[in-house]
Amino acid sequence: TALQNLQAAAVAQRALLSQEGSYVENKAAGSAATIALAGMGVRAERAPVGAMPKVLDLKTTTSDHAGALDWMCKPVKGASAYIVQTCTGDPLVEANWHYADTAVKSSGTLEGLASGKVFVRVCARGADAKNGPWSDLAEEMVR
Repeated sequence: TALQNLQAAAVAQRALLSQEGSYVENKAAGSAATIALAGMGVRAERAPVGAMPKVLDLKTTTSDHAGALDWMCKPVKGASAYIVQTCTGDPLVEANWHYADTAVKSSGTLEGLASGKVFVRVCARGADAKNGPWSDLAEEMVR
């Protein structure tokens, strides 16, 4: 059918472009000027991400399971992990905060919590193993 012919042509075109790109890459040996002469673009140099910014939009919800809550935040570009802390006392007292989890995604479930009011905060960890500032607090009632 016409659609199958079109799809086959697209696959063949991608294969030829890939083959042409490989040829230019091999012949240019990394020379940006030679690659440009072939009418192709050069990928930008990788730049370090820099210091991790503050985690934004932290939200918590009551979990379907007793003693648990779900959390989520806006993903941070360049974050390798998210460090989560909880507090059941006065959140203004730093000593009341305790490690709860390390997640590679910008969401998760905290389990094994006592019922009652729980404060949560999250920070992003960069590839350099340095943490950004803590998020604003989220508050949830755990059942």
